[in-house]
Amino acid sequence: MKLTYFKVLVLFYPLAVLGQLSPEPEAGFLAGQAKNHSISQEPGLLFYLSGDYEFRADFTAGGQDKPNYLRGLQIIQDGAIGPAFEADDDQLMSYWAPGNIYAQRGTLAFFWRSRYPVGPTPFPVFRVAFADHSSWDMAWLRIDYNGSGFDAFVTDVGLTRTRVSHFMEAFPGPGEWTHIAFSWDEMEGVRLYINGHLVERKSVTGKVYDTGLDQFGPHSRIISPYQVQSLYNFMRGGDMDELRIYDRMLSDRNIEELSEGIIPEKIPTIMPDLTERRWRDAWWDRHGWNLPNEAPPLLFSEHTSIKKAAITAAKFVQETTEVEPMTTEEMKTLIAQSKEAEGDDCLMCGS
Repeated sequence: MKLTYFKVLVLFYPLAVLGQLSPEPEAGFLAGQAKNHSISQEPGLLFYLSGDYEFRADFTAGGQDKPNYLRGLQIIQDGAIGPAFEADDDQLMSYWAPGNIYAQRGTLAFFWRSRYPVGPTPFPVFRVAFADHSSWDMAWLRIDYNGSGFDAFVTDVGLTRTRVSHFMEAFPGPGEWTHIAFSWDEMEGVRLYINGHLVERKSVTGKVYDTGLDQFGPHSRIISPYQVQSLYNFMRGGDMDELRIYDRMLSDRNIEELSEGIIPEKIPTIMPDLTERRWRDAWWDRHGWNLPNEAPPLLFSEHTSIKKAAITAAKFVQETTEVEPMTTEEMKTLIAQSKEAEGDDCLMCGS
């Protein structure tokens, strides 16, 4: 039976991975590792993608400048500022996160337009994935169309989401560019900006956003270490331009400048100082030193032996089972059953 299911997977799985440009990193490099490092002339900038160099990023501070997944996108010339990206409904587009975005704090900003009228059904606009996690979709950050506006959230290490929702009286038309910016800081909270205006914010304390991140990109149902996918009712494209990621929470004025196509020259400074309580508390929270319990007792001796108990042997029984090849009718029946079960998977999509 295992061989039977393997045959079906071979038929369907490649449809989701056709957009991957380089399934394995080059010899000597880790996934997402940059070959060359550069220094930005703009303060705090980690990643910048404008379309001027097609799908290669204009700038990356410490990550790769080429996409990992790319399918169903075209360069268009009527962007918010110069060229832009037109994404089909089944598009795949993701860039490596390491070095290009930080989890502790940052700002994600871009121009977006729907290209054709939206309806009442929500859909993802942008997402950033965990490098490893227990959630099925591994969404660390997500910006969504919520039916009449935008939602945005980041996820802390305890799987709690700091979420804000903004509902608009009149949603922008299909041909209208909208500037969206989302900032997060585990010592401050989150802020959502639309067209340069702060529309929603949520303050937090004791949150730990710091974690490993894998990839980021627009529109897809899933962007994760195991798959990048646009399927089911999560097939909705749009246009994107001027994607910028910063290493800190920008000021309200900085976001206003970005929405006007102006590069911020003066951004908030970050000077971590453990003698200040807020920086010290954040450090304690991240490493679990914030509990009211007393410190563990010191070891009695300079030389201490620790015994490790582990399974040292296991018995494996290898069995060989002969499986007859599937007939054409059996294959058609199994495919039909698989399509009927697709609706069940969508029940998980409303996270």
